[in-house]
Amino acid sequence: MHGVRSRRSWGWLWIVALLLGACATQPEVQIPTRAVLPSPTLTLTAIPTHPPTQTPAPIVQSPAASTSTAPPAIDTPTYPPPPAVTSFPALVGNINVSNAPGIALRRAPSPNADVISVLPGGTVVTAQARTDDNQWIEVAADQGVGWVAASDVYALQSLTILQSVGQGEAQPTSIVAVPTITPSLTITPTLFAEPTAVTLGDIPAMEHRLQTTPILDNLTADRVLWIFQRGRDFGLQPRIFTTIGDSNTSNGDFLQPIGMGVDIYCNFATYAYLQAVVDYFSVAPTAEDSNSFTHIRNSITARKGFNSSAVLDPFWATDAACYPGESPLICEYRTIRPSIAIIMLGGIDVANLKLSTADYAANMRAIVQTSIQQGIIPVLTTFIVLPDRGEIYERSLEFNMTLLDIARDEQIPLINLWAAAQTLPDDGIGPDHTHLKAQVGSYCSFNGAQQQFGGTLRNLLTLQALDQLRQNVLSH
Repeated sequence: MHGVRSRRSWGWLWIVALLLGACATQPEVQIPTRAVLPSPTLTLTAIPTHPPTQTPAPIVQSPAASTSTAPPAIDTPTYPPPPAVTSFPALVGNINVSNAPGIALRRAPSPNADVISVLPGGTVVTAQARTDDNQWIEVAADQGVGWVAASDVYALQSLTILQSVGQGEAQPTSIVAVPTITPSLTITPTLFAEPTAVTLGDIPAMEHRLQTTPILDNLTADRVLWIFQRGRDFGLQPRIFTTIGDSNTSNGDFLQPIGMGVDIYCNFATYAYLQAVVDYFSVAPTAEDSNSFTHIRNSITARKGFNSSAVLDPFWATDAACYPGESPLICEYRTIRPSIAIIMLGGIDVANLKLSTADYAANMRAIVQTSIQQGIIPVLTTFIVLPDRGEIYERSLEFNMTLLDIARDEQIPLINLWAAAQTLPDDGIGPDHTHLKAQVGSYCSFNGAQQQFGGTLRNLLTLQALDQLRQNVLSH
């Protein structure tokens, strides 16, 4: 660890200091966890990992280097021909259930039919058919194929496009009306790499795995292109991205100055090639936002104090644009229709000692799998906790292990901020030991500030990841 503190540049524009710098020093307020998704089977003594075959790739320094970043250190996946699927995903159970533990999956479209299983809140299923009156939806879930009441189903696309299979017994509410979009892609199964055991609690082993995972990983995997093509068929916007995170994302210094004016607030120095990715995403996602970078201040899923549970909990979908029963995640995706989601969650979760590693993993997998089902590329970011925080530090390593597992299992992009920040003073963390260190005037100045401040480094890595996706995925 280094004890170096950089002096704040007070000569920077006072408007920027008021607008962006003020938030970074405010204490974090943790949002209470209302609902944690049921945990999948997870062996807490052995988290799988893939043995690295190369050292971490250095941060890209030039356009030429950007295009030659080494591919992920895993075997090239071969996707078997998937079965034809004419339906598309819906999110079931994304509502407040007061009198039952979940949503009933029934054998027939009737409230009196036998119950096959109870689907937990947040379960992702595939919609297959509907009744003529739109009151019942046939879905395929891990628990089997059956019928759920349409009033319990929320999706980004209208379920009225599904094939009608007759009349069911009426329910009091109907499907939420949203634009009709018919996808043509089929669903590709998740592929799993052969694991090498890393024991949870073995701090050196977990640190080694993080240090040897590429800084930018899985950005050109076949799976990523498939997700993008799926989203394109859903009518999502390739030049729009969104963000999911806590105050390290929403506090004003993450990406927002870039969207406010590169010429005014930034110094790209030798990274001038990144102007192309800024131009590409300079499209207004809403009437209130000039581009995806400035949209962060209005993002429904980037809020101070957010944890992985809150993103999935309808209680926190307080925006006027959200439907009753929608989670912040689905509300943000429906209203913005992005092609990419930049995700960094864990800094709040790790301080909640009642939240197990398995619970965090379940929440993050639900966020990622929901994103994939909706055709949105999830980009995970590892997070940093200083070693002097004791038990919290060990938990943070375990939580980061689950992020590496999810990125490997789902073959989705990963920004390994943890590894990249190891050479920074205090690992890029500020004096509050919680937030990424940022300095007014250096938020997006890549003339050496990225080697001093974790916030500047994260901005650089995120732009580099977006640029690789722009060149290698979004252009197809």
